Amino acid sequence: MRASVLTELGFDSETSNVDIVIADASDPASMLSMAKSAEVVLACAGPYGRYGEGAILACINGGAHYVDITGESPWVSKMINKHSEASKRAGVSLVSFAGYDCIPAELALMLCTLDLGASNISKLDMVVTSSGGGFPKGTLYTIMDGIEGKGRFPREHGDKPFISREYKQVQKRALAAWQWLLPIWIPHAGQFTSMNFMAPVNMPVLCRVADAMETSNSLRIRDRLSLAGKWGSSVLTLWGLFPYLMYQTVGLFVVILLMSPPFRWWLKRRLNTYNFGGNEHGRVHMRACGTSIDEKSSVDVKIACNGDPGIYCTGRFAASVAWALVDVVDSNSSDKIRSGFNSPCVAFQGALNVLLKRLKDGGVDIKISSSKKSSR
Repeated sequence: MRASVLTELGFDSETSNVDIVIADASDPASMLSMAKSAEVVLACAGPYGRYGEGAILACINGGAHYVDITGESPWVSKMINKHSEASKRAGVSLVSFAGYDCIPAELALMLCTLDLGASNISKLDMVVTSSGGGFPKGTLYTIMDGIEGKGRFPREHGDKPFISREYKQVQKRALAAWQWLLPIWIPHAGQFTSMNFMAPVNMPVLCRVADAMETSNSLRIRDRLSLAGKWGSSVLTLWGLFPYLMYQTVGLFVVILLMSPPFRWWLKRRLNTYNFGGNEHGRVHMRACGTSIDEKSSVDVKIACNGDPGIYCTGRFAASVAWALVDVVDSNSSDKIRSGFNSPCVAFQGALNVLLKRLKDGGVDIKISSSKKSSR
């Protein structure tokens, strides 16, 4: 078994000094043993509402830092209320949302805010283009759990909300119904765009980032999807309007199917033999533009990564975060990493250059440029 696993991961099974530790999420003793053997644990088994808590408890009790790729903010909120104080006492950093949900969006907001200033940034427009994507099995189970109410974790008395009341309006504006229903023209993309289907996952995290960085709660965020790519500014696509109409039609049809119990029953049976292994030839590209209050200063952030969003890019993002944690721990600079539960950029706010370097080493291309209009 050891040889086959190492070979699958690209190691030479004869000469490699890499150990394999077997742990079961339902067996606390094995999970604790695993955590005690590691500096950082990268948890990738989802849905996290079903399987995630065991790894968190093991890391807190075993003294290992933790990274995951969940997009399940209700579950993370529950974990924060249950285990945040214990993780802080243990000096353990628990970093969620380290995959495609939500590294590009969070990084764009933080870089624009740092450049413009927390009190000066007024809006952030993000446009994402991706190719070669597919749905991993765990993601499909998470979606169906959410539809069937299994992904909900009711707040108990005394629980703190995931988003503070002050920043709830930021999320409400960003996810308003008209944002979903209407094509929105984004100037720096030069085309009409659709709401990014990842926006409901990204926005709660971005609101917590905005809160942590003390930006204005009047901040406006638009998380959009380019459907026409490089042809978006072409009359052939009506500047992206034609792909938008097709996307909305298909999206409505998919939603109707997922709301149907017979279809979900059929899909669950199919998932017994289904697996999406990723697409190394895919591509993710985000271009974000942050603007100052007086609209005279702006920041342009471009983030690109080879591979499909759900497997390859998520793997690059999450591995980079985990390695950055190792870098900080090994350099005896753990005071630069926030203990307790944080999203990646907030956790690394005191050592952001370490995270950026690891992302770039992992194949993530990040470019930042600033511009200022003349006062004339």
